[in-house]
Amino acid sequence: MPVPLRPKQRWSLDFLSDTFGACRKFRILAVNYDCCRENLALIADTSISGARVGRERDALVRT
Repeated sequence: MPVPLRPKQRWSLDFLSDTFGACRKFRILAVNYDCCRENLALIADTSISGARVGRERDALVRT
């Protein structure tokens, strides 16, 4: 994959998951700006749907 050289060329999404003690799971959606390796957002919740990912992405685009 080519390395992004200009702003607004590519963003990355990643999911992380962990648990709170005994079986209480949560997930984190990380949105990264690949050109400057900046983290744009960390969204944490017990469940993150595809629709939620789309809403969060659209909110980031507006800002």
